[in-house]
Amino acid sequence: MSLPEQVDVLVLGAGPAGLATACSLLAHGTDKEKIAIVDAKPAHDQAYSRALVVHAKTLEVLERIGCADKVIAAGKPCTSIRFNSLASGPLLQYDTSVLKGKTQYPFVCVIAQSETERVLYARLKEMGGEVVWRKKAVGVREDAEGWKVVLFEDGREVKARYVVGADAAHSVVRQAAGIPFPDPFDHTAHATSLPADIDHPSKADEVFCLADVRVSFPSSPSGKFSLPQEGVNAYISEHGPAMWIPFGDQYRLIGQVLSGEAPREPTIEYMQHMLETRCPAQGVKITELVWSNRFYVKFRLAEKYWEEHVPGTPVQAVGAKTGLMIVGDAAHVHSPMGGQGMNLGIRDSIYLGQAISHALSPTLSVSEARSLLSRWATDRHTAGKNVIALVGQVTFFAANAGGMIGWVRDWMMWLLGWVPGFKARAMWMLSGLGEKGGEY
Repeated sequence: MSLPEQVDVLVLGAGPAGLATACSLLAHGTDKEKIAIVDAKPAHDQAYSRALVVHAKTLEVLERIGCADKVIAAGKPCTSIRFNSLASGPLLQYDTSVLKGKTQYPFVCVIAQSETERVLYARLKEMGGEVVWRKKAVGVREDAEGWKVVLFEDGREVKARYVVGADAAHSVVRQAAGIPFPDPFDHTAHATSLPADIDHPSKADEVFCLADVRVSFPSSPSGKFSLPQEGVNAYISEHGPAMWIPFGDQYRLIGQVLSGEAPREPTIEYMQHMLETRCPAQGVKITELVWSNRFYVKFRLAEKYWEEHVPGTPVQAVGAKTGLMIVGDAAHVHSPMGGQGMNLGIRDSIYLGQAISHALSPTLSVSEARSLLSRWATDRHTAGKNVIALVGQVTFFAANAGGMIGWVRDWMMWLLGWVPGFKARAMWMLSGLGEKGGEY
């Protein structure tokens, strides 16, 4: 597919957020000839990924673009989320059945991000869309009529009314819009000294190692509690938090590294040690390391998700329907605790597709379109801030695990499980069902 010279909407990035944006634009009536989605990758060949769960609210939103049933079919519904202490045993168990009557998806769908992307990409092509691969955007300027002009590495330029940055944490669109990308809650004492470049690790980063593995279980599990073969499972130990999630014939092991140097590509021995020191893994052996990775996490939230004009550009046509938007990791990054990142990005994107489609309608004035997109941006910024607050609290709580603090933390978590309504409220927050907005 060739790159057009002019479109109404140009989406940069073909990950979950970009694909969801394009699918939503098509599902809400935008002409496929008026949309372009590009990505720097050579093809859609994502084999491995960090995200592994899709929550109830995200499934509801995916239903709008005809993908919910396909995501569920490709994944595995899970009704149990457990929090455990390696020292104290089970602390809290959440049963998603408390969501029955509030959603038609009262479960967590365990599915690799690569599979979610595959479903979205197939849906995009089913609706007549396609991705232009091997196109890396390097800048955005604005012409005298207010249209955005995206410059690509190969020298090509594309004009668009609206440019959507689904182009990850280093977002070209966010930088072109001049949108600051700070830590909204100053999660660490080093926050003020963090480098401006999101791609460079610093002492204030949270470091995680993850691996997709195959394992052998002992014939007779020992110990006061053993490693489960189903459900979403979180563990807290003096060595740091970890998560253990079965999917397909594999298991995802992810842990935060609190001390020492984490290898760029963790070995089977490194992950075996993490498994044995963080989880009740007596006799469990990793037999195959399918994939592993180390990554750094910063807490970041863009100060806004929409900028009407490229800063510093003399704008003549103030009456034009134009703008720069950011979604997904371009707008927010945070710890993987709670499995919120991809979910938040997909919801950003599907709502944005609806908003832009309506904004482009000839029945909507420029001021009405501006108001609509501003409302979307405000709603999504609030949603992002709430999720980062939730994830930050969970991560901080889980990381402080040793000694008396750990004992008090374990006792408090166990006690909270007996507080009437606490589990239902927690599931409501994790599922995303409490999120406001959504109709644009």
